[in-house]
Amino acid sequence: GTGLAYEKMAISAIISQQYDSALFYCNKAIALYKHLGMTNEYGEAFITKGIAYANSFNIQQASKQYFRARKVLMKSANETGLAKVYANLANLHQKQDQYDSALFYHHKALLINQRKGLQMNLAINYSNIGVIHFSQSNNADALKYFTLSHEIFNKLGIKRNLNILNINMGKVL
Repeated sequence: GTGLAYEKMAISAIISQQYDSALFYCNKAIALYKHLGMTNEYGEAFITKGIAYANSFNIQQASKQYFRARKVLMKSANETGLAKVYANLANLHQKQDQYDSALFYHHKALLINQRKGLQMNLAINYSNIGVIHFSQSNNADALKYFTLSHEIFNKLGIKRNLNILNINMGKVL
């Protein structure tokens, strides 16, 4: 209902780079979900808030929101939500060239996505891990992860991602 509408408005504001508006709508969603006792949605709204902060380059606040989401989602045993938290933490560390931390969080997300059978998320994890390895001039591992990602996107028929992977693989070869 209303909370989801607030989150969609927040996402739209993030895409439009209207971060103050995004945070406004995130806070509205968070307050509503908390009031209604909707734990999973409450936790996931913190992820959206973290994304707004990350896109506005407020790394400290982004990290804080992701850890708030993690705490809430761990209590509710929402593994899919936790995988999103870990993937976003990984991306946050990757933006700061903190590759060991980024790989740590990508692998945490990867394990959950494997266990849950979330193919799209797995393909994205593999691709992001490949980018990190490429950034570290570890072309063999980069190619390995790009190939794993490529196989899944190919199976899912997602051509846009296949095109991006083909470009990345071409850089490695």
